Amino acid sequence: MRPRALAVFALCLAAAASAAPSASSAPAAAAPPRAIPRPGMVDRSLIDDVNFMEEPDLVAVFAYVPLDRQPAALAELLTRDRRGLKLYTEKLQRDMKAAGGLTDWDHEVCVVLINRYETVSDRSGLPDKKRMSIINQCLLSRVVPYNELFLKRGS
Repeated sequence: MRPRALAVFALCLAAAASAAPSASSAPAAAAPPRAIPRPGMVDRSLIDDVNFMEEPDLVAVFAYVPLDRQPAALAELLTRDRRGLKLYTEKLQRDMKAAGGLTDWDHEVCVVLINRYETVSDRSGLPDKKRMSIINQCLLSRVVPYNELFLKRGS
């Protein structure tokens, strides 16, 4: 079945190529407009994090980021937003104290943050030692399901 499908595909390509006008005889046409991307899913931990950062409107922006890349996107944002990083690390501390650990989402964000900060050549862009210590502690904390964290946090 596969060789037949490949043969049909090749024939369709050949037919389309022969039917298309040559580039030298026709003027260049404008490129077709790009499709507007549709928003996708957003992780509930992301919603929780941007609310703690007092930036709930960011959820709409992260909806255009694929679900598996959202932790890295948040970490990238935090490397550029000192106030957001401060609020995020305070949230991490409260969660570790309340539940004895963090969600796998927050672990992934912290891993990306550590990797970003280790590769920075300009050390002036690093957060203070207290924030770095909190992020490092988060890596060592246990993973807690979101539901358990939510219940222990009391929110």
